Amino acid sequence: MHLSEEIAGFLTSPVMIVTGTSDRANRPAAGRGLGIAMAGPDSFDLVLSGWQWAETVANIRLGSTLAVTAARPSDYVSYQVKGPAVLRLLDDRMAKVAAAYRADIRLVLGDLGVPGHMIDEWTVDRDPVVARLTVREAYVQTPGPRAGTVL
Repeated sequence: MHLSEEIAGFLTSPVMIVTGTSDRANRPAAGRGLGIAMAGPDSFDLVLSGWQWAETVANIRLGSTLAVTAARPSDYVSYQVKGPAVLRLLDDRMAKVAAAYRADIRLVLGDLGVPGHMIDEWTVDRDPVVARLTVREAYVQTPGPRAGTVL
């Protein structure tokens, strides 16, 4: 599924990134992303802390569908994308994406009054890994009457 330039721009902006996977027993695991870079019109690379979100990483290794919800903290405009993902090694490009994301989201959330120590807990970059997600589904998730609408 091709993502529009608008949605691609949204995903790669300083938004809150929440991930969801499940294990073989269908138990859920949530996590947080550390930045997104488009890899093509229907795929993107997402940095995750393999240390902090070990269950999420393990589930991706097992072939779990990866759901990524991106929400703009100032107004909660939100989109969710889902699809298969494969793990990749962190390269220089994605290390820079993660560093920029951490700095940008810290400013955005700080301007909204979120204390720095809370932001630091959400943006741990220990043992970073990259998940390349191929988009199969995409939804509007902004709270309101369009929530859950297929893009």
